[in-house]
Amino acid sequence: MDDSPDAPGLVAKHSCFHSPEPTKWEPEGSYADRSASVGSPCYEWTHSMGDIVTAITRAGLRIEFLHEFPYTTYKALPILEQGSDRYWWPAPSEPPFPLMFSIRATKS
Repeated sequence: MDDSPDAPGLVAKHSCFHSPEPTKWEPEGSYADRSASVGSPCYEWTHSMGDIVTAITRAGLRIEFLHEFPYTTYKALPILEQGSDRYWWPAPSEPPFPLMFSIRATKS
């Protein structure tokens, strides 16, 4: 999603599928402090939920659960608002969508 401060709402900006080439971006601070000086570009590779689950099962692990959550622990997108529970949720005008997940796998 577009996480720039002037994003007009929930706007897809990058693919959610794996690519051999990383996404390069110039950070605007960190997740903890948007005004912090980071000083160097970041490179990230996207891994879809399918990539993650497939890697776990190929490693011989058994997935016990996969939970998705419509909130996150920091303001990852400009459309998020902090709730009374201290989590960051989409604004009421936006549809809910997964922002975090938890997965547990065990060795069989």
